[in-house]
Amino acid sequence: RDRVLFSDMQMPDGRTITGHNETNGWVRRHFYYVIAFDKSYKVKEMLPVREGEKAKRFVLSFDLKRGEALQVKIALSTVSVNGAKASLQKENPDWNFDKMKGETYQRWNTLLQRVRVEGTDKQKTNFYTSLYHLYIQPNNIADTDGRYRGVNDSVSTSPSGEYYSTLSLWDTYRAAHPMYTVLCPDKATDMVNTMIAHADVQGYLPIWAIWGKENFCMIGNHGVPVVAEACLKDLPGIDQEKAYQAIRKSLTENHYNSEWDIYDQYGYLPVDLIDREAVSKTLEFGYDDYSAALLAKKLGKQEDYEFFMKRAEYYKNLFDPETKLMRGKDSNGKWRTPFNPFYLC
Repeated sequence: RDRVLFSDMQMPDGRTITGHNETNGWVRRHFYYVIAFDKSYKVKEMLPVREGEKAKRFVLSFDLKRGEALQVKIALSTVSVNGAKASLQKENPDWNFDKMKGETYQRWNTLLQRVRVEGTDKQKTNFYTSLYHLYIQPNNIADTDGRYRGVNDSVSTSPSGEYYSTLSLWDTYRAAHPMYTVLCPDKATDMVNTMIAHADVQGYLPIWAIWGKENFCMIGNHGVPVVAEACLKDLPGIDQEKAYQAIRKSLTENHYNSEWDIYDQYGYLPVDLIDREAVSKTLEFGYDDYSAALLAKKLGKQEDYEFFMKRAEYYKNLFDPETKLMRGKDSNGKWRTPFNPFYLC
């Protein structure tokens, strides 16, 4: 009940509800909405306000004849109620459920049949369900006019009309984003350009972005390999020099969970100087540095290539030949003792 920080709701006519909420869940976010019904409603009951609630709750009644169905359309915007209205009007102006269902079926079928597999029905169901999951995120949060609310809460306009969020990069850089470059390279380009635009405002590439904001979930800077891969594959529509500069800045200028001055000084993150996950972050950084090195080499930046390639091997500094495991070290180069391989370090 304390997630909604602000709520403003309007009932402009008997078939529409509009509003603006500011909520706090992972990040503080604004969302504007329009709810449209194909039949008139009446407020049957206002429900009592519970402690901590900002948004109203009520029961609506509709004068439906037996067998009639009620249709509801909902549009969201990060920018304004008018943005939500415009999107609703452009994307679904009619009250034709069967038409919308058919169009949606065709769009999904077009996406899913980009891959054809052989196997049992159970195997195919499993595969195409996974492919469906691959395609439902990241989400384009721009309105139909290209406007969106980004990192610093200001409204900008995307040149392509798309701005992607729900970038759970720690989860997706290994397999999902490489698949996007193969199955939907146009979308992969828009995702990468979103990350670069995000870095223009935030100062570094997104780590885990949702609703246009950074929530710093997980460790590493895994926007780096996603952007680097797109450039290495020469996906069209990406300014590779600008992309590289965003990568370089992300991997050399300190920000939350990225203590580059300490990392460069010791060749690893010491367990007595880093609050937690010092070993884990050292390992994650290695992959990002390797990705940056490959792009630096492609762009003819030999000095940067050597710097990042050397740093990509810092993980070796935490390999303990006695236990054959990665093991934390303090700032004096001493192994963490006692050593518990199951301890988060």
